[in-house]
Amino acid sequence: MSHFSPLEPALPAPTRPDWPRAFRALRVIRADPDRTDQVFELHVALDGGDSERQFQALLAEPGGADLLRDSPELLDHLTDVAALEALPPDTLGAAYLALMRANAHDPDGLHRAAERIQEFAALHRGAARTWWMERQSCVHDLLHLLTGYGQDQAGETALLAFTDGLYGRRHRMRVVRFGMIASVLSAPWGSKWRTLVFAWQARRRGKRSRIPFGYRWEEALKQPTKELRAQLGVAPPAA
Repeated sequence: MSHFSPLEPALPAPTRPDWPRAFRALRVIRADPDRTDQVFELHVALDGGDSERQFQALLAEPGGADLLRDSPELLDHLTDVAALEALPPDTLGAAYLALMRANAHDPDGLHRAAERIQEFAALHRGAARTWWMERQSCVHDLLHLLTGYGQDQAGETALLAFTDGLYGRRHRMRVVRFGMIASVLSAPWGSKWRTLVFAWQARRRGKRSRIPFGYRWEEALKQPTKELRAQLGVAPPAA
């Protein structure tokens, strides 16, 4: 059974986006891409109620309420090195472990970056919404692996575009679309057109994919990445 109370209060009414704050965060990110805390600064500035709408969308999905009831801790699976090492090399979990080791990343790094922005917690008030936020932070790197997009600027731009295509039609995600557009516009003039085409292809790829908010990533870790792409409608990277 879930440890979340069904009586948790809803979040306050949506607020207006703070565009000046968003552009300040963007300038910091462009000057220092390692400032991942500023990604969450963007979330705070542009959320405008989007986080709560996405949480409600999770509950409305088939199986979403069951996921919340079970409340599996994805981070626990991503930090279980022994279990990940035991997986076949073609699985998503093995690829995740290789990615973390190659880049000296910590699975909990995004969560700790989020904690540096105090207002970010207010967007996810209560245990259930906090669990959801932490889970979504973990999913980011898994989407990199599933799509094949790297963690450089081009890969991050493509993943934003993919995410906008995947969810943007049904659920407003201002911070994702803002980041996608800003990344394309900030590309060097000599490659701006190629960057735009790359992002457009990634967005179209996302629109054709089927990954619900309530997807059971814990189970996906044990599956071959190639098979997962076929199940979720994610076109191979070469396409």
